[in-house]
Amino acid sequence: MRLHHQLNKTAEQVFDTLTNAQKFVAAHPVITKMQVIGKDKYLVWETLQLGFIPCPCKYAATVVGDSETQKVVMRAKVMKINRIEINLSVEANGTGCVVREEITFRSPLPIKRSMEKIFRKHHTQLFKNIDSAQ
Repeated sequence: MRLHHQLNKTAEQVFDTLTNAQKFVAAHPVITKMQVIGKDKYLVWETLQLGFIPCPCKYAATVVGDSETQKVVMRAKVMKINRIEINLSVEANGTGCVVREEITFRSPLPIKRSMEKIFRKHHTQLFKNIDSAQ
């Protein structure tokens, strides 16, 4: 799945938010906490709403950013069987920037369509939050 976000923030500001756990958590609509467990490794807590029912989960993730290329790779294994990889590219565009995301899901379960819908919704909100952050 590919997503594209146009922001009024500079590429450097957006890259900093994506690679700084505290700033990322503050902007993310479902991730509530990230705890450092190693170099570029985190324990992540998130709570999805399935209707009126909150569904919390915890999983390990890696976040690797390259400040020279303004690229970020996030990888997670959720519920021990669902693998998610997110490749983000932050590119300057006038006074703002463009973020291009490529998101890959690997799971033995038939969840790809549901995951695409969830990610599209939450990442649209994530980048709106980053764009409006002080």
